[in-house]
Amino acid sequence: MSALVLVQAELAVLGRCVEDYCGASELLWTLQQVTPGLANRAVLVRREITILERLLTAQLVTAYVKSSDPAVPYLPAKHEIEAILTGVEREHLVTPDASPEHTFWFAATPAGVAYYFDEQRQKRAG
Repeated sequence: MSALVLVQAELAVLGRCVEDYCGASELLWTLQQVTPGLANRAVLVRREITILERLLTAQLVTAYVKSSDPAVPYLPAKHEIEAILTGVEREHLVTPDASPEHTFWFAATPAGVAYYFDEQRQKRAG
């Protein structure tokens, strides 16, 4: 994993996933904050999908679904990465102005947390 290098937008999305479980709309908002010049929604969504694909493939984040059990609010998603990304893209493009009803939520894995904090330490030392 040491060969993996994330750019600023990818690190920002990973950082949001380190903080808490995040719905795809929150990740899109994070991406908008990091790339304010990227105003075209379809392009922005495509960029988010690309980032999520990279983070999921590298196993730095994992996808969850909400549970009806309040004691266990999120359960690991038992979907292939492509199905997760298709669902996120559909939620963003089909009903972009509706209240977010997220199918998938994302959180950093232990490897993702370690990677993120290593990058933050290097940035401070750099």
